[in-house]
Amino acid sequence: MTVLHRSIYPASGPYIEFYMGNQPLFHPHEPDRRRGASYELFYELGEDLLGAMCSITGQYSPFSPWADTYYVPDLETFKARAKDENLKVQRLGGTEIERPCYGHLQELHHALAEWRGLFQRVDESAIIRAMSYAYESMPPTTQLRADLVETMEFLLVKIERATDQSKTISLIGY
Repeated sequence: MTVLHRSIYPASGPYIEFYMGNQPLFHPHEPDRRRGASYELFYELGEDLLGAMCSITGQYSPFSPWADTYYVPDLETFKARAKDENLKVQRLGGTEIERPCYGHLQELHHALAEWRGLFQRVDESAIIRAMSYAYESMPPTTQLRADLVETMEFLLVKIERATDQSKTISLIGY
């Protein structure tokens, strides 16, 4: 089985970057913002793969691909920190597509656990159809269902680690 990531789908960008750190990764696109900080880039999700996943599950993405999304252990602490950074944020499900969003780590865990279950149950032909629609050439894997489930398992373990260590997962949109 394979975790489906950037090296498996090199032409499926732009990419949503998944970071884990002690603090949210605010203003990630400013020069030198990541320098000196301890953020672990642990996953890059391509736009095409996210679209295929949404098609397979029949659900919208649990995060905005166009805006930065922060999954945090404590919502009130996050809101105060965002205010200190002079950053206007909205709760997940807000109406402003370009504004950064935030939610609790367990919300991301719940959504991806649901996707894992859907990937386990959906018909294989639906997976192949969605993936072939998203990509001109299929990825070098023959077990798409198992790979999608393995990818969700990988992300769920990272979320559980972040929860146990009271860390934040910052998703930097494209």
